[in-house]
Amino acid sequence: MSEATTRKAPRRVLLVADNGTEVDSLRLRLAEAGYAADSSDIERAPSCLDGESEPSAVLLVFGEREGEGRLVALARRLRAEPSSFAMPVLFL
Repeated sequence: MSEATTRKAPRRVLLVADNGTEVDSLRLRLAEAGYAADSSDIERAPSCLDGESEPSAVLLVFGEREGEGRLVALARRLRAEPSSFAMPVLFL
């Protein structure tokens, strides 16, 4: 069996950025590393964790200082939910 036939589907991550943060270049770099990246704003992020395309990790992308508190609050919320408490959450 060749390597191409034994490869799994790309791992999925969810990029959550504060308002105005550009994540396209990060999405391209993740694709090069074998990740499929979906993006969401802070408010919709928890609903993106349910369903068939559940990510294997959440990447919180800091941009402007005003969004910091909301991203940290989202991380705390993800840790408090039984469905996402064990999911890796990374701050960028």
